[in-house]
Amino acid sequence: MKDKLLLTIVSFLIYYNWAILYSTFIELESWKICVVYFFVVLFIFFNNNDCWQERFLNWVVLSGSIIIVLSNNLFTIYLGLELQTFPLFILISKNRLWIKSSEAGLKYFILGALSSGIFLLSCSLIFLKVGSLNLNYISNLLYFDNKELIGLLSVLLFPLFFKIGLAPFHFWIPDIYDGSNWQVISILSTIPKFSVVFIVLQLFKNYNFICVIAIVSIILGVLGALNQTKIKRLVAYSGIAHIGFLVLLFYSSDNLFLELTSFYVIIYSFTLLPIILILMRFFLSNNSFIVELQNSDINNNLENITLTILLFSLAGVPPLAGFITKWLLFTSLLNQNYYLICIICLIFSFIGAAYYLRLINFIYFKRGIFINNWKKILINPYFTLNSFNIYFISFCIYLSMFLMVCPSTFFFVYNYLFNY
Repeated sequence: MKDKLLLTIVSFLIYYNWAILYSTFIELESWKICVVYFFVVLFIFFNNNDCWQERFLNWVVLSGSIIIVLSNNLFTIYLGLELQTFPLFILISKNRLWIKSSEAGLKYFILGALSSGIFLLSCSLIFLKVGSLNLNYISNLLYFDNKELIGLLSVLLFPLFFKIGLAPFHFWIPDIYDGSNWQVISILSTIPKFSVVFIVLQLFKNYNFICVIAIVSIILGVLGALNQTKIKRLVAYSGIAHIGFLVLLFYSSDNLFLELTSFYVIIYSFTLLPIILILMRFFLSNNSFIVELQNSDINNNLENITLTILLFSLAGVPPLAGFITKWLLFTSLLNQNYYLICIICLIFSFIGAAYYLRLINFIYFKRGIFINNWKKILINPYFTLNSFNIYFISFCIYLSMFLMVCPSTFFFVYNYLFNY
């Protein structure tokens, strides 16, 4: 409760004192304030750990992400990236009794150090070329088709693609997710990724090579998830595919790309996080095999139905909220005459629904296996939903089921906030 009160006070101070905080390194535009508020809301939902050390590290991750979003300078973005990355090293490898946790932390440390070095090197070269690291100044130079600057910015993309998990820098995500617990996965898959997405959105829009990378990410993410035996690795590949869909929204019209991107981020977050909260109750081992979904309680049909609805929404099945994001994506691409891209996305959207249906198959139609009854007989679930989590899941179910009825409500609130 103290965290929530402190977050509320800090957010109001930022909002009402934006003119004082404005400087060369920080630019408090209206959409950035809205993104910060959204990050604060997500942070409230997953920062319910009783361990004060982990709560502090989560606070540091949130602070780094806010710095990245509010920054108007590549140097402060670099500081924000490091601030949100270092706590993740510790959170991933905190389980010292499980070797996969230490292995995942070491991999993330090595790859994170490499990407940070490349980012800092590219920032140095850009400063030598243009004499400034201001994002607005660099964006204005891109309109003059400066090929040397575009080449330097392409190098800058490598560490950013690593952070959000776009191909070909996606290879680390399944291993890191597999060695992390569900609380850490809920952080890795939301705030740090989305903060970097909004930075990429400011610099690189309507570039063809990013479109190709997004398509490759969708293909690799969908195909990689089809043959997985562990739910954590499946969530990782699913996230790779969804980031590819999200980046494709950069090709929307100039008046709608930020609005559609924000809408996709909100729907995806409020669909994935309740899925993670429910999945915490199903597994017997740290490995979290898909077959362990057979442990779902036969008498708890409400929980199974809730998980099914959220999985269908994540797959983009109408009339749930996840379908709206895909529909808006296809509409925006068709308006830009990207017919081939729409066909590829449509095909792999249908293929991607298969691994979500596979999870539902294990929940409903493969129960009573002897080896999976040990959890019900000998071991109590190590995670129970508190009232706060139940309210959050209920809100997400309402959002997934009824947003399709009147999606204009979201856009009305969005336009009001951004035009304020």
